[in-house]
Amino acid sequence: MKSQKSLKVSQEIHSVMDEVLRQAFLPPPRQTAWEWAEENVVLSPKTGTFSPGKYRTRHTPHVRGILEAFQSPDVREIVLSFAAQTAKTLTETVCVAWAIANDPGNMLFVMPSEGMAKSFSKSRLQTVITDSPTVSGHIYGTKSFNLLEMEFDNCVIALTGSGSASNLASRPIRYLFLDEMDKYPKSLGDEGNPVTLAKERTKTFPNAKIMQSSTPTTDMGEITLAFNETDQRRWFCPCPKCGHEYIASWERVWFPEEGSDEERAKKVEVRCPECGFGVTNKERRQFLSRGHWKPTSTARDSSKIGFRISEFESCIGRPWSDLVMMFLAANRKSKNGYIEDLKTFVCSVLAEPWVNRSDTMREADFFLSFCCDYSQGTVPSYMDVVGLTAGIDTQDNGFYYVIRAWGGGEALESWLVDYGFCETFEELHRVLTAKYPAEDGSRMWDVSGCFMDAMGHRTPEVYNFCRGIGRAARVIPTKGEQTLNGGTPFSFSAVDRERSGKVLPGSLQLCRINTTHFKDWLDGKLHIGQDDLGAWHLPETVDHEYCLQMSSEYRDDNGKWVPRTAQARNHYWDCEVLALARASSLKLDRYRQPPPGGGEGERGYNDERRRRLI
Repeated sequence: MKSQKSLKVSQEIHSVMDEVLRQAFLPPPRQTAWEWAEENVVLSPKTGTFSPGKYRTRHTPHVRGILEAFQSPDVREIVLSFAAQTAKTLTETVCVAWAIANDPGNMLFVMPSEGMAKSFSKSRLQTVITDSPTVSGHIYGTKSFNLLEMEFDNCVIALTGSGSASNLASRPIRYLFLDEMDKYPKSLGDEGNPVTLAKERTKTFPNAKIMQSSTPTTDMGEITLAFNETDQRRWFCPCPKCGHEYIASWERVWFPEEGSDEERAKKVEVRCPECGFGVTNKERRQFLSRGHWKPTSTARDSSKIGFRISEFESCIGRPWSDLVMMFLAANRKSKNGYIEDLKTFVCSVLAEPWVNRSDTMREADFFLSFCCDYSQGTVPSYMDVVGLTAGIDTQDNGFYYVIRAWGGGEALESWLVDYGFCETFEELHRVLTAKYPAEDGSRMWDVSGCFMDAMGHRTPEVYNFCRGIGRAARVIPTKGEQTLNGGTPFSFSAVDRERSGKVLPGSLQLCRINTTHFKDWLDGKLHIGQDDLGAWHLPETVDHEYCLQMSSEYRDDNGKWVPRTAQARNHYWDCEVLALARASSLKLDRYRQPPPGGGEGERGYNDERRRRLI
């Protein structure tokens, strides 16, 4: 009896082992990965998809080639340089689901921050896994999941933020997903680059798979550098008339040069370079759905392949007319010195890297070309002014300041009214509360608001000044930072708190300023001609020291503003940045006033005076 029972147990063990071995040596499925996904992956509304239910690729035919590449044993690295909202992250999620069910191995999913990793895990990845029966059947018990680690009966998935060197280097993995990698830190100090650290975890697997994805940022960004090492596949569509295959790139987009933005956008076409036939907005989805991927380069390593697609080329992109409207508005702002919206269009819509201007190294004499025939201490009257702002750079021995008048509207034309140095808070208070006369004597101007540098050795003094007599001039203390979370230009936080952390009523507000944003904007202003809307002007008496300090910084190859020399004095440059930031915070660009009568067209010039100092 005992031997029969032992025999039965032994048979059961052998049966289980046979099944395990059978599963282990199963050949890859004959159907493609995207065909498998259409049969097995379920998307709930929680994932944010516009088409909940069974996963379908008819709306996103461009993802089929990516899923097939992920399935191919000949491909080791896949690079996705995609426009925003073109199914990039969803495609990665589907790849994870396919791997769990068909070709399992430990995985690491890296996102810019741990918070983003947790949010993605909760709202998208775990939802897809649990809602898809073929995949959820591999979940190893109800307690095997948390937001940053999921255990299955055949593999483990870990998620982490790109800022944790220990998590990036903690375990060997077969599958690596690097999402939005252009937002990773460049370095983790002594540990090195986070992308390199993560890739090191795959080197023990000859069949490892690395998927890198991001919306591009600059030509030196991680995703652009990675894409340039691949075969650089693009989405080619056949012309409905002649059959010639071409990319629906920005170079192929046509719209009229005249008319309102809406009128011009309605007539947008994507034109064939061979026969000139134009595909209209109504025909775009049918046109784009017939496309296919084609390499445009030869990679040194054939196991590395790359895909790039813009929103113009994607079936799920916004209508072409909307994108043209977006471009026209952004381009108009860029002509007035504000380039952020155009940068967003180039990177997030066209999926192209932004190339910074290389002409930011300026000499002091360059700024003399901005001088106009008005005197320091007066506000020009030949064009409408909507307000004055001040910027103050705090030093141990005093305060540098500038006061600038703004013309309002998108152009935000401006004139330097006053600048100088004050040794005491009392002197500074007199400058900020002074009345500045209009050139024609028609009125007196007050300073509408001021940003004051509060970092350094005098922070408590600056805070007390802003709480007290500085309040009359709406002086707000600031802290400059190269970047802010989410790319926001500035953010406010309370200074005065109880020990418990509760904000005190009427607390002083500290403004954190994205200095890169406003320095880029100021640099854009310096590229505008003196006779054009949005120009940036100086009085006829500006001195060499001011010009010297304005030429003290330049933008390096990484897009960062740095001093020209270790001894460079940049106080007035910082003041001008703060004055611009204060104008933006007061929304002076939203004030619109009609040009004065008797002027020169819509600019409102006074014909009886000369603007330029020649």
